[in-house]
Amino acid sequence: MVRFRVIVALVVASVLVAACGTSPTSPGSSPAGSEAPQIPEAPQQFQDLIAATKPADKQYDGVEVSVVVDSIQSGYPWFWLAPAIEKAYNIKIKVIATPFETFYQAIQNDIVSGTGAYDILSYPPRFLGDLASAGNILDLTDYAAKWDPEMGDVYPVYQLYTQFDDKLFALPIDGDRLELYYRKDLFSNADEQAVFEAQYGYPLAAPETWDQYLDVAKFFKRDAGATLAGETLADPFSGIAEITKLPDNFDWFLNRFASHDGIYFDDQMHPQLDTDAGRSALQNFVDAVKYGPSDILNFEYVESFDAFVQGQTAMCIQWTDVAKIAEDPNTSKIVGKTGYAQVPGVEQPDGSIVHRSTLAYNRVNSISKLAKNPEAAYRVMQFMNQPDVSLLYVTEPSAGMDPYRKSHYADPTKWVQQWPELSAYIDNNKQSLTNGYPELTMPGANRYNEALGTHIAQALAGQESVSEALKNATTEWESITDELGRDAQITHWLAQLKGWEEVGLID
Repeated sequence: MVRFRVIVALVVASVLVAACGTSPTSPGSSPAGSEAPQIPEAPQQFQDLIAATKPADKQYDGVEVSVVVDSIQSGYPWFWLAPAIEKAYNIKIKVIATPFETFYQAIQNDIVSGTGAYDILSYPPRFLGDLASAGNILDLTDYAAKWDPEMGDVYPVYQLYTQFDDKLFALPIDGDRLELYYRKDLFSNADEQAVFEAQYGYPLAAPETWDQYLDVAKFFKRDAGATLAGETLADPFSGIAEITKLPDNFDWFLNRFASHDGIYFDDQMHPQLDTDAGRSALQNFVDAVKYGPSDILNFEYVESFDAFVQGQTAMCIQWTDVAKIAEDPNTSKIVGKTGYAQVPGVEQPDGSIVHRSTLAYNRVNSISKLAKNPEAAYRVMQFMNQPDVSLLYVTEPSAGMDPYRKSHYADPTKWVQQWPELSAYIDNNKQSLTNGYPELTMPGANRYNEALGTHIAQALAGQESVSEALKNATTEWESITDELGRDAQITHWLAQLKGWEEVGLID
């Protein structure tokens, strides 16, 4: 789920960049006030699909549909497929990218102000409950009955991310989960293996448990001048890269929390953060960052994946598109050196290990209540969601989208990107879905996330103890629930739990 921090408006159907500004921390982006970032040429498979596209049953006479996305990269599929949409429906596409740190507020401001600049909202489902409960996005049930989005092919966990109150409010476009990536060349080095086993008493391998994760992370933390796999390091080398900053750091806590059998709330909406599960999870996170790069407390998506693919860390817990980026010689220094594993877990009394992969972020598409032509907007969303169309952008590394349909895995030879370990990567992807742990999508989810993430960041920085951070987050969660109405929140929470149980995410 690639997200570079830029602000750019693209009228893609006419191939015109309308406005631009950038964040100085965005690798590969242009400085503020300079020319807009260049959109890469559509891969050949996209061009073939465009050439094969035929006019649809109904035309829309040059209607323009605007789409708001959280980054320029997540706009790539819309840009590449705009000519196909125009051929199919005579609809022009305008893509507007906003910084993902302020993405939620940008959407809310547009709707509350009545501006209506965005017809289609392409956003993480953590916003869904707020948008649907307020009536700010449209129920898609009638449209879906007329133009089938083929939701039966979508993994059930991602179907949940499109629903509110048992109604369809969104179509998926991205299927996220977190996984462990590691340097298999280093883990298989005989010298490193011998030293590790002598120190820790067990073989060096991808860590199965969170305790092993700390061992391996500590082992690979090296100063410049030290030896790594027989080579003298010119620069420091680190054990791990993880996301530690808002708005996403809470998902890296949830991997740990869930594997300790943690759950967000009890049945009366009282937070279950300040528990043995919460304390064990956050303490492990605090301990782990000691073995990351010196600037790890400033890591969000870009910084985290870049440290790994530039060969600066032994391990990285990240979204599944990072493994695709690692195999791209245009962006990676570790091509052919990445191993795939589940995020670590917790050993049970019977010796089994519980792994839980946070189904973090994701993206879905909804129609704003202010959309100027809702039917045209739905036809665009449904086009992007088709199995053969979505296969292209979820298997192309630079677009930052990931598989969410069963059919996306049916024939790996059709993937845009190919590499020798693709089958192992797909197997790990599927296992992560089996081990998935969902984000909240109920009303208030974004506020709960921000409150938790704020105190996680303070604990990681040593500004709060683990206990203080979880107690403070608990207090804020109680206040949010009371403000939104505890009875209503209990109803939403129990409905959320029921959905998770029905698809096997929780017992």
